[in-house]
Amino acid sequence: MDERTLRARARRAYELARLRRALLGGLAAAPAVGLGFLSSPALGLGLGGGLYALCVALLWWGREPGRAVAPGVAGGTLCAGVLLFGACSPADGVSACVLISTAGGLLAGGVVGWRAGTLSGHGRRSYLGAGLLVAALAGSAGCALAGVIGVAGMSMGLLAAGGGAVLLTPRGAST
Repeated sequence: MDERTLRARARRAYELARLRRALLGGLAAAPAVGLGFLSSPALGLGLGGGLYALCVALLWWGREPGRAVAPGVAGGTLCAGVLLFGACSPADGVSACVLISTAGGLLAGGVVGWRAGTLSGHGRRSYLGAGLLVAALAGSAGCALAGVIGVAGMSMGLLAAGGGAVLLTPRGAST
């Protein structure tokens, strides 16, 4: 076996191991997918499949975007869970659900933004972008109970808190 073949086999084994690890790590999206099924099976399947694929891709890529998956899923799932488990009901009206969606987005964005603020340069931007995207997909299933306006409120909360936390976090702050 020549050196070129050996290198190719080693690289293939390395990439397959990374993919297997990402496929398993993507299962962290399972709580968000489950919450999506509680609100609507079609919504859960659509958003859940997209979220799982995004998580696997980011984890396979690694670096800061891969590290942003867990906080993004946690923040988005928390946002969706608050809405689905009694904090918002049709009797409360849509405006209450929109406020709760926005508050959940602020909380999730703050968590991701605070961590991103401790990074520097390109790592900060890629972590923040990946974390907020994952949180938006994970939270959309629950916030969809309030309709498009609920998802929009959550998204605005994510962006406002995520950007604000990055700006307010002193560089070098511990996580």
